[in-house]
Amino acid sequence: MSSNAPVISNAAFSGLFGRITNALDTYTEGSKVGVLVSLMSGFSAYAGHGPTVETGKGDSPLALWTVLVGPSGRGRKGTATSLAMRVLSQAFNTFHDDAVIYGLPATGLGYITELSDRAEGGTATPVQFIEEEGDSFIANARRDTKVGVYLRKSWDAQTIAHKTKQDDLRVRRPHVGVIMHCQPRNWAAISGTKDATGGTYNRFLPVWVQQSKTLPVFEASNASEVIRAAARELRNAADYARQVDSVIVPRHVAETFEAKHRPIIEAMISSEEMSQYAERAMAYMIRLAALYALSERRDEVSEADFDAALALVSYSIETIAYILPQADTSEEASMTIKVEAFIREAENTGRTATEIYRAFNIKASDLHGIVAELDTITVVKGESVKGRGGRPSVRYIYTGEPAETFEDEDIAEGDIVEDTDDGCEETNVAEETPTLLAPLTVAANEETNPKTLEDQVFSPVTVCPLILSEDEWEAFDAETVTASPASAKATPVTVNPDLPRGVEALRAMLDGTATTPKPVEIPATVEPAPAMPVGVDALRALLSQATPTTATVAKTTPPAAAVSAVPLVLFQAPTSEGVAA
Repeated sequence: MSSNAPVISNAAFSGLFGRITNALDTYTEGSKVGVLVSLMSGFSAYAGHGPTVETGKGDSPLALWTVLVGPSGRGRKGTATSLAMRVLSQAFNTFHDDAVIYGLPATGLGYITELSDRAEGGTATPVQFIEEEGDSFIANARRDTKVGVYLRKSWDAQTIAHKTKQDDLRVRRPHVGVIMHCQPRNWAAISGTKDATGGTYNRFLPVWVQQSKTLPVFEASNASEVIRAAARELRNAADYARQVDSVIVPRHVAETFEAKHRPIIEAMISSEEMSQYAERAMAYMIRLAALYALSERRDEVSEADFDAALALVSYSIETIAYILPQADTSEEASMTIKVEAFIREAENTGRTATEIYRAFNIKASDLHGIVAELDTITVVKGESVKGRGGRPSVRYIYTGEPAETFEDEDIAEGDIVEDTDDGCEETNVAEETPTLLAPLTVAANEETNPKTLEDQVFSPVTVCPLILSEDEWEAFDAETVTASPASAKATPVTVNPDLPRGVEALRAMLDGTATTPKPVEIPATVEPAPAMPVGVDALRALLSQATPTTATVAKTTPPAAAVSAVPLVLFQAPTSEGVAA
């Protein structure tokens, strides 16, 4: 089943969560994404009711419910979560002892009782549920419909009330984090159930996990030092998050979200089958982006936070499609939107065919079909390099309006142009985020693993995956054509050889003995220009000018790109009073 398993983008491992996950990966056979979402869920539970995200539809709480879906044994679900819990228990030791509950109650009464017993004055205190037997929970929860109702209310932080002849319980503002483990066939069994179509299970974020590597049993390195450093930084970030009332999405970031991130997710969940399982994908985009921001001790969401959230939510949607084949992810539609967004990001520079091939691992024929569907992309053809031959250069530029396209025969597979590198961009996380785990080194055998923790955490991350083989890339690069940049033709300047130059020209002007160039015939209808002063008179005339006359150089400034107003549907633009100090 794992032959076509989804692959998560490196963009998801951003910020503090990503750096901790990357540092821990050396010490576990568990999936990196399993460790990542377990850390984020525990962080969201500890942060509590305080931080919310302001949207046009109200404030959104930041609780994260995740499901690690993988085959028994080979999925290493427990391995991934247990490593994350070692960090969380050290970071939030009191919270771990008092508020972490192993086992999610499968009845409404049992669930509300757990919350009520820890409530203070009727208001719930944050709780983290860890359900390692999610298969049993799904089976048992079918017998009590109230547990589904209470879970749905908890996800939205709404009041839960349970009243019978024997019990009268009421809990306000529940804040719950959930980590659940489940086998693929049992998570797929939710298909068609009331809790699936009614919205209980689409409040969970499922991620596919499987064994990432094999480590020696008796020679494994000790992760204690890494865990201690990670716990310290996670606690500092979580304490900051608890002090934040509201996480803001700045206007320019909200516009980028509406134009770039939202269309991709909407395309992926456009089918009716997929929408019932991933209906909360957009809400999770907002929650996850806020968690990424808080982990970096920021109360404003950045575009990079949404990029990371998009990578994680997209992986979850692909997980659903992998486990539930009947759920169509509308992959063709989402690829069209992804390519359009990728080209739009390059602005007036555009993208080469090679950059698009490598970013999405698509063929030229697929690219032609995608461009044919988009009337917002212009295909610009340049010139071949002299002496090298080959096809002319091709660039795809976003215009935002219906554009003229070329026929398929004008662009063939192999049109690889203007590549000065391998088409990928490398960024160093340390340049954009605080150096949190840098001082420590890994407690490992220096001969087999000489890298420091700083090397592991802050090594450059390749933005686009190299999916093709080296031979295939060499075949691409062999056909690369470097286009000559378009430039205006230079106007030749003619210098009169009879005129003196340099110091001799100045002496000639002062002495009045300047060499007179050959006279130019003037038509009879045009009056000759007045004689120019020479010698001392010329110098006096020059010095007497109040303001020197400077030759005007014509400048051609490209017209500014028209800024289109993007409707802010999900986010309310923050006012100056609303920005947190």
